[in-house]
Amino acid sequence: PRHRVKFANMMQKYILDNARVKIPVLVEVEANHGVHALGSTVFPTNLCIGSSFNPELYSEMMDTVGKEIELSANHIGFVTMLDVARDPRWGRTEELFSEDPYLISEFAKAGVEGFKKNNALICCKHYCAAGDCFGGMNTEEVNVGIRELHDIHLPPTEKAVKAGADIIMAAYNTVDGVPCHINSYLLRDVLRKQMGFKGITLSDGWAVPRVIEQMGQDPVTGAANVLKAGIDLSLADAGAYLKLEAAAEEGLADIKLIDESVTRILEKKCELGLFDNPYIKEDDSLSVFIESGIQKKLAYDMAAESVVLLKNNGILPIDTNKRVALIGEHAADIYYQLGDYTPFVDDQARAIKDVFKETLNLSGFTKGWSFTGDKEDFDNALRLCEGSDVIIVTIGGSTAKNNSNLTYDFNNGAAIKAKKFLDCGEGMDISDISLPGNQLELIEILKRTGKPIIALLIAGRPYDITRVSEIADAVLTAWYPGEEGGRALSDILTGKVNPSGKLSVSIPYAPTCLPAYYNRITSAQSSVSDDWVVNTYGDN
Repeated sequence: PRHRVKFANMMQKYILDNARVKIPVLVEVEANHGVHALGSTVFPTNLCIGSSFNPELYSEMMDTVGKEIELSANHIGFVTMLDVARDPRWGRTEELFSEDPYLISEFAKAGVEGFKKNNALICCKHYCAAGDCFGGMNTEEVNVGIRELHDIHLPPTEKAVKAGADIIMAAYNTVDGVPCHINSYLLRDVLRKQMGFKGITLSDGWAVPRVIEQMGQDPVTGAANVLKAGIDLSLADAGAYLKLEAAAEEGLADIKLIDESVTRILEKKCELGLFDNPYIKEDDSLSVFIESGIQKKLAYDMAAESVVLLKNNGILPIDTNKRVALIGEHAADIYYQLGDYTPFVDDQARAIKDVFKETLNLSGFTKGWSFTGDKEDFDNALRLCEGSDVIIVTIGGSTAKNNSNLTYDFNNGAAIKAKKFLDCGEGMDISDISLPGNQLELIEILKRTGKPIIALLIAGRPYDITRVSEIADAVLTAWYPGEEGGRALSDILTGKVNPSGKLSVSIPYAPTCLPAYYNRITSAQSSVSDDWVVNTYGDN
């Protein structure tokens, strides 16, 4: 953290010393669930936060995120808060609060209000309907009607705008066949005129050259059309928006539109006071704030309020005198509980296994199941369970991208290969929401021991856990609970904290039961008695 301010000031000075026009720059940072920087606290992901049903606590959390960004000499926090969870196959489901537009809207409003207590700009993403992408595939088309668009997907954006959002980031996908980055209805008619948004419209990374290619346009004409549609500022675009100069000279781009976009950007820089003083004092304010512990406490509180108890036949809370076998790869690595858009964390962030060693009567730990399906540790798991009274098994997927050497497809952002197992996060979409590897197979075998089983779902999306819920004596979902998730889970398992989380997304009965969200128009069974009027599958 001590290097952040110095580096930001150095960058600002270099620009001002060398640019043709001496205008301070805006420094942005990802801040989905905490500032994406070394030394920052990693809060639970939004899917976990949504299960708290506590927008007020989220507002407190986002207040500290905005404060940290301000003290870091950064200016913009990029925060996912507008998308609606409609398909669990989408890898970015972990970034979404809920499938319910009202709940999402309340979190968006609270997040913006908390963040804006500080001298920093919040960029809310993504606009719009990215969570309804075809087949759960990242950046793919969204086929919704006008009613569904306005009733389901637009309310969170409207709440964020009314709360004071500074920047709205467009989504990669199309809506009714028109890419969001070139959709004047969404960007000008709805966002500007209907919602009254006065801030900056921002492209997603490399989205401008992408949409120009999608539309089959030449770079100059394409840049002009994106501007005309309503995008003010282009993010990481390989020079695509630099073509606006040529577009203006050729009469393809209206100078008035360029002036309007530039004015919006300059106004935000004025609001931050950058023209008065573009630098921040290099002292220990940031370190003092980070080391104060306020964010760690909020991370714990949010995790503790977000764990959802799905089943308990009386085994919980755990008697701390009973010997506990801990099984599951998630428990051994802190990164399994952090989610995407996560920096490397320091040694103070502790994995579930390390916490449980101190708080439970742990008889041992072993991985047991494997993401890749090998059974080499099955025997170790069975031997461990023989000397234990209770079995805790983690289940779920992985967004642990640390040291994964990921490579992506430039066209759609999909991950092509990685040296570690990954099935969640941006670009990590899946076709089957069955539990990965041989997790279920091991649990079936462990059930034969006669020992009570507690299943902990550590995941960034809903999985098919129907069979697990039948086998296990207790089931809890923690989603990705952040760096304080181990402590929160321990306190819930031992009864120090009562589990109060509620599901903010539906868990499908089977992998084929998709889409799975509650707010559908269903058959009126209460008033129609005919046997053929049903709203479920006949083989359930």
